[in-house]
Order: sequence, then C-alpha cells, then structure tokens
Amino acid sequence: MENPLSNVVLIEFRRTFKKELARIPDDEFLTKGEVASLINRAYEQAKRLAESKQESDDEVFATDE
Repeated sequence: MENPLSNVVLIEFRRTFKKELARIPDDEFLTKGEVASLINRAYEQAKRLAESKQESDDEVFATDE
C-alpha cells in the first residue's frame, strides 16, 4: 500500500527544489557540497510542509465524542 505522505513529500520537494534552482544565475557553477546542501534544504522544507498538511488533514476528520 502506498504512503500518501510520501507522495506529498515528493511533490513538495520537486516544487521547492525547482524554486531554488531558478534562483541560481545561469552563469554560476555550484560545488558538489553546495548542490548537496540545496537538495537537503529542499527535502527538509518539503518534509515539514507535508507533515503540516497531514496534521491539518487529520484535524478535519476528528470526531466529536
């Protein structure tokens, strides 16, 4: 069975990473470390966004007992 949170993380990662890449000037080269840092930051941000969306979705389905 597929984990819906992982799909959200992938979507958010792609969106965040593309934004970060767009900010890099065309004539600038990044080192291996800078690229790794860029990927890690995008993944961390995507994970936080996905988890916050998951929490807000869980609140919608809470029952009144």
